[in-house]
Amino acid sequence: MKCYPVFSVLFWTPAFAGVTVFNSFEISANDYSFLNGANLKKADEISSTEKLLHVIRKGNETSLKESGEAGDDFIDQEFKPSLYTIVPFKKKITLSIIIGNHDLMLVLISRISDQDWSLLDRKRVVFSPQMKKDYKPFSVFLRSSILQFLEGRKPDYIWSTIPSTKIETRFLTIPKVSSSQIPKVAYFSFTKINPTNGEDLLFDFEILGEVSQGGAQKLQLFAYTAFSKEVDNLRKLFVGIGLPLTGISIVPFAMQNLFRSKLLGNLPANICTLYVGKDWSRIDIFSKGNLVLSRDIKTGINSLIEAVKGRTEREIQEDEPDNNHPYLEDKEFLEKFFKDLSIRGAETGQGMSSGTLNHAGMLEMIIPVIRRLVRQVDRTFEHFTVNFDHEPIGKIFITGDLCAHPQIIDLISQQLNFDIDCIDPFSTGIVRIKKNQIPDTVAEKDSFAPAMGLAVSNNNRTPNLLYTYLQKGITSRIQKINQYVFMAFLAAMSAGIVFFYWQDHAMKLKKERIDRLHVQLENFNPLVEKKLILQMASVLDNERKENVCQAERCLGLVMLSELASRTPENIRLLKMDAQFFKDPSEPGKNKLLLIEGAVFQRSTPADADLAVYLIQLGKSPIFKQVSIREKSIQMMNGEKVLKFIAKLESV
Repeated sequence: MKCYPVFSVLFWTPAFAGVTVFNSFEISANDYSFLNGANLKKADEISSTEKLLHVIRKGNETSLKESGEAGDDFIDQEFKPSLYTIVPFKKKITLSIIIGNHDLMLVLISRISDQDWSLLDRKRVVFSPQMKKDYKPFSVFLRSSILQFLEGRKPDYIWSTIPSTKIETRFLTIPKVSSSQIPKVAYFSFTKINPTNGEDLLFDFEILGEVSQGGAQKLQLFAYTAFSKEVDNLRKLFVGIGLPLTGISIVPFAMQNLFRSKLLGNLPANICTLYVGKDWSRIDIFSKGNLVLSRDIKTGINSLIEAVKGRTEREIQEDEPDNNHPYLEDKEFLEKFFKDLSIRGAETGQGMSSGTLNHAGMLEMIIPVIRRLVRQVDRTFEHFTVNFDHEPIGKIFITGDLCAHPQIIDLISQQLNFDIDCIDPFSTGIVRIKKNQIPDTVAEKDSFAPAMGLAVSNNNRTPNLLYTYLQKGITSRIQKINQYVFMAFLAAMSAGIVFFYWQDHAMKLKKERIDRLHVQLENFNPLVEKKLILQMASVLDNERKENVCQAERCLGLVMLSELASRTPENIRLLKMDAQFFKDPSEPGKNKLLLIEGAVFQRSTPADADLAVYLIQLGKSPIFKQVSIREKSIQMMNGEKVLKFIAKLESV
């Protein structure tokens, strides 16, 4: 993200791969007839055939390179980050891309703050359902559509989705364990309910909060798995066109963003969204903004079509078929109606009531299917009330193609005995939207709702298949390291500041003392004269001479006192002679003391006692040099003694 320094700058380096451009490719007749047959009245709805033909006609004039590779130079020109992209005060722009079966839903939102967004642009681009998404023509179409939509704007984040059928979700309650053990316990609990069977899956979870069960604290998680191949294919698709994704999610999580970010205003705690698709439907229940239950059912728009067709065919078989049969007209109307219904946001033909059924009998034909759908919804509500939250569902939203048909919605509402609304994030006033950006119809507003929710995604609010708990753990550890480093730096900086102010205070005190000394020095005026100095020197010299004479007079007594204190009992001094004479080799007077004595032998040899005696005399501060002139063994009073004559020179 990274062992970051305390102050770090994040550089964005796009890992772009090449995109091959085909100078020629085939478009089937089905593609052409389908696109020409569609009644597309919106100016921002551009067919894939027109885009692909545009690429063919342009040839070498296309923005891609002639070699067919989108190199780094081209990509850098369009999406090279500037200084403003790393400045934290810049408004962040998020691009959401939802790839449907036959259209692209593009939304560009600028985040001003955490709860303030501005819609910059939105667009729906239709393409042929027969265009395979794993082929290169789709990559070229996807890139050109996005670049034309951006018009030179540089998104900071790009999000997209994979089909929700590719993800398995579960609401889990696990024991409260340490943070390092939560992933293992969550994965074990998930696989216990949904065995993986050795499939290559991505696992992730989101902690919703704590709950007390049976007197023990437990954690509530929302865990999910996704096919790694599905995520990797979508990631490679966008990397291949030079637009690497920031995050990959699913439509239910995008709807969860709408509730968590309060883009739909203040809503009840428990909300249900009912998506009715072509072949299947999905029931999602959100509690306090969190997706806690998601269920797929087989009832869809095709079930309505089959029910009406079967009823019409039976009635036609009972009567004589003719061209003027009233139900035949209904059948043709219904086939056309549901054909348009299967194409999101398409308008009905001339002579038809836009998004309505002309005959009450046609509504009766689909009541059995509606009741089957309602039963599934009721069972889901009962399961939620018993196992999740004892509070009832407070709001039901319906999404999908049925938003264009209020009579069917009213029929479902009557069967459920509950008011049902379509999702409209454009009319709440939460997002700053220009008037020309607000869709005209309810169905069109609902069709952009997932893309709007995806556009306000971030890694804290939205489950991201590219940023699972593994990456979150690494980021968390890095943030902790950064916090420790920052705290250490802050402590060192604080100590440095304190030391600086202490030095500054000490320096001020010394300066004040120096100033006072300078003032004293300027005011000091000593009475010093040359004559006075000479007189003082003369007095000091006389005192010194007098002290020297007195020391010389007392030198004899001092020498005798020193000898008496350092002479041991077994040494007897017989004679002393003090001599003061001039040595011709040295100037001045030499003060000598000649002593004659005898060493009586005791337990140690006399020579040793004499040597120790002379050493002790040499250590005296009075004598600077001690030497033996002569020594001999003689008899004294009938006892052998060692007689000696020593010369002592005073200092």
